[in-house]
Amino acid sequence: MSEQLLNSVKAKYGAVAASSLTNAHAGVQAIAEAFGYTEEELTSIPAAANMGLSCGNPIATAHLKPGEVVVDLGSGGGLDVFLAASKVGPQGRAIGIDMTQAMIQRAEANAQAGGYTNVEFHLATIDKLPLADASVDCVISNCVLNLAPDKPAVFREILRVLKPGGRLAISDIALKTELPEAIANSLAAYVGCIAGAILIETYREDLRSAGFEFVEIVDSGADLNAYAKVESQAGCCSPAMDASSLFNVVADACCTPAPTSVHEDLTSLLSTHDVNAAAASVKVYALKPNPTKTRQQSPRTFIFACVHNAGRSQMSAAFFNQLADPAKAHAISAGTQPAAHVHPVVVDAMREVGIDLSSAQPQKLTAELAEGAQMLVTMGCGDDCPYVPGLRREDWPLPDPRGQTLEAVRVVRDEIRTRIEALLNAEGLARAS
Repeated sequence: MSEQLLNSVKAKYGAVAASSLTNAHAGVQAIAEAFGYTEEELTSIPAAANMGLSCGNPIATAHLKPGEVVVDLGSGGGLDVFLAASKVGPQGRAIGIDMTQAMIQRAEANAQAGGYTNVEFHLATIDKLPLADASVDCVISNCVLNLAPDKPAVFREILRVLKPGGRLAISDIALKTELPEAIANSLAAYVGCIAGAILIETYREDLRSAGFEFVEIVDSGADLNAYAKVESQAGCCSPAMDASSLFNVVADACCTPAPTSVHEDLTSLLSTHDVNAAAASVKVYALKPNPTKTRQQSPRTFIFACVHNAGRSQMSAAFFNQLADPAKAHAISAGTQPAAHVHPVVVDAMREVGIDLSSAQPQKLTAELAEGAQMLVTMGCGDDCPYVPGLRREDWPLPDPRGQTLEAVRVVRDEIRTRIEALLNAEGLARAS
């Protein structure tokens, strides 16, 4: 890592580690909740593990299982390590890596206070992990990789420690477009996780170049202005902390120190620039190839999914199964909030082309249903569209037939058939005529 950047990051985050910021402060909890944590998750771990430094919730996409080994890069006070520890159980291990001594000390104090027996923390940089080759099932991280000057080196190191078939599930800041010069050249913006971010497409290419497959990067849609919430903790509103312990509140304290400099810098940045226009909180998922695993040859499974599974996804799967070679592929459809039945107007439109959907039943998209699938096609439902980590995904921006006339649904139906034909031809899966 660049020495100047390394020292700046250490100094700023060391100050956060030594601060009184905890989940007991409304602004700190508000940041975590804005980026995907639930109140139940945050109250299940030591309050001092959360300091308002998240940009997502990697635990939500990591799909951790009992007995697994998970590593958190840039583990801070241990927030994600402790949540992971409950997922992997006593037979598993949750390992935190951080380059700041003060953070390691804070995390270890939190682990002791919480009685955790399956966690450990190591002082190291994330481009030189103190872990054996192929020793880890899953690597997580939360708003840290953007701070690494040499991101490709970090990606290669992650690949090294992952077991074949192991996965990367992180939350990070990435760019939708180039940053304004004033932000790109700002050290404060770098330490604040913005200026060090790279373009989403560069992120994807770098992961693939490192050797990952099934790379998926999704804009979470979270508002980066959430970081300004800690500003409300300045002045006489937050409890002070006893310097002898991270967990003892000084009952009579009125005015606490102002927010630590990382949050101050971010608040200043957000007040003068529309960071959301150029940057995004993203969910990143990728797999390390497993050359020994026998890949499913046929038939391949394609999933067509939307929210209610009552229209577009039903038509797509029906056309796919009608036109695909059944020995090579088949399709299923599902939704995140399945309706009670397929829209009657969709049933009528499909009956016109010889497909009966009258008995089709909308179903919920689950991890079990998606297991073994090769591709997920979503139906243009925006932020509500289903997301399955590790699956190749394509989005078709199709109008929702709900409440539409039969004539309008026919247009959607015919476009879906055209798209299905193109997909089958591109994949070499069309039924022989």
